[in-house]
Amino acid sequence: MEAVQATVQRTDRRTERRFYSGMAILLALFVLAGFTRSYFLRPLFLPTSLTPLVHLHGVVYTLWMVLLIVQTRLVAAGRTDIHRRLGISGLVLAVLMEVFGILVPIASAREGDHIKELTPQGTIAIMLTSMVIFPLLFGAALYLRRQPAAHKRLMLLATIALMAPALARILRLCCDFSHINRVWVGYLLVDVMVLVMFLYDWRTQGRIHRATLWGGLLLLAAHPFRFWLAKTAGWEQFATWLMQLGQ
Repeated sequence: MEAVQATVQRTDRRTERRFYSGMAILLALFVLAGFTRSYFLRPLFLPTSLTPLVHLHGVVYTLWMVLLIVQTRLVAAGRTDIHRRLGISGLVLAVLMEVFGILVPIASAREGDHIKELTPQGTIAIMLTSMVIFPLLFGAALYLRRQPAAHKRLMLLATIALMAPALARILRLCCDFSHINRVWVGYLLVDVMVLVMFLYDWRTQGRIHRATLWGGLLLLAAHPFRFWLAKTAGWEQFATWLMQLGQ
């Protein structure tokens, strides 16, 4: 009986490692596919250059995706000692992501860049909501770093929270969504990934882990909230004030 239980536990651990490693790689591929034309291979497709601020934003977010893959692979290989030592780099990157994740949308809004059917001020609301959700999930993961099951779920959810822009760009490249707001669809696909995590927990544990549940519900609730916020008069005034700072 003990031998059977040990075999089941090894199988469960193998399945879990494959799931989280696979999800990390999948998210990185989404980022690569979504931003190939506008960032990674921009000189081949677009004549205009990017500002240093946007370049730094892209570098930091790319390093986050690389770190996520490395960290999941280290855990899968049993090298949790290196995984823990790399944790400080994750904290540094998270802080930089937060800074650039706030500055870049505001700078883009000043240039008149905005989502279809929204003003530049409304677009800021869409983007900055993620910069509230991400630190909440990352902070919870950091706080629960000694609880591996909760920690890895929250880290994955924190990264999923940032995926909508990449997914929206993939839709623009491969599908005709001219009559549909691609950003809306991008966030719906983020919701699908949250549901995949729910399903994974249910299939493997017979229940949804509380970190997945509460983190996932936060993400699901944030999506309609951000689009509501984007169209309120109060936010319009606040975002206009943000756009005027530093000018």
